[in-house]
Amino acid sequence: MKNFPLQHWLRSTVIAIGSLLVLFMLLFWIPLDMPIKFTLSWMKGAQTIEATTVKQLEKAGVRVGDTLHLSGKGMCNIHSGATWSGQSNSPFMPFDCSQIIWNDAPALPLPESDLVNKAMALSQAVNRQLHPKPEDDSRVSASLRSAIQKSGMVLLDDFGDIVLKTADLCAAEDECVRLKNALVNLGNSKDWNALVKRANAGKLDGVNVLLRPVSAESLENLVTTSTAPFISRETARAAQSLNSPAPGGFLIASDEGSELVDQAWPSTPLYDYPAQEQWERLPASGANAHADAI
Repeated sequence: MKNFPLQHWLRSTVIAIGSLLVLFMLLFWIPLDMPIKFTLSWMKGAQTIEATTVKQLEKAGVRVGDTLHLSGKGMCNIHSGATWSGQSNSPFMPFDCSQIIWNDAPALPLPESDLVNKAMALSQAVNRQLHPKPEDDSRVSASLRSAIQKSGMVLLDDFGDIVLKTADLCAAEDECVRLKNALVNLGNSKDWNALVKRANAGKLDGVNVLLRPVSAESLENLVTTSTAPFISRETARAAQSLNSPAPGGFLIASDEGSELVDQAWPSTPLYDYPAQEQWERLPASGANAHADAI
């Protein structure tokens, strides 16, 4: 019974079943589908596909292992927290041009923002009063303004307008706290609500406030730092709203994080600018990101 043939067949059968079991486990527990696809593609023979339109690429029947030569206009992808990012420090931020959305849909218009409009209105009102131009309309005579400037003081000739614009932007109690406190002190009021109530009632119309240069600079800085969070949030929201591509098309991505655009790198990334300039430069960044992208 030592050399009975069944023992040889049994051992071979056990080895074969064990091998199949290991292969089965590898297929389902370890992602081997991509190497298998590459192997099958190599056996069939990879092809080089050239396309200048989305329809050409759709009809090409792209397989794993194929080489693509694409050219045309696409949209650089936009980062979001839940999506994979090929390059987290792209010079085109907030656009990631190592990922291109290629479809036939027209570019989405940049959204508008009431909050940004309110923040800009407040900044412009303060800037106009702190740095008046000769052609600007003023509530005081030119001779009085000239005398005040010669004395080294700075005149706010429409203090009530600044209060109302601040209240319009910073509606929540915990917003712009330092700016509100500064305006309360300048308006000799007991608290912010009382100051806003006086402004709404017209009791601040015609009220002028004289500031020392240091106080004027401090007020300007407070307005800048108070409006910046609103504008930055709206800039990020506006950029994310562009990340809503129409159905269909392709997402072309570079695993190495290489830029897939025929564009010169911007000298300064968008988020390195002050908040107000970020919003002003966003349309140009969006236009560049929807140009000759691949």
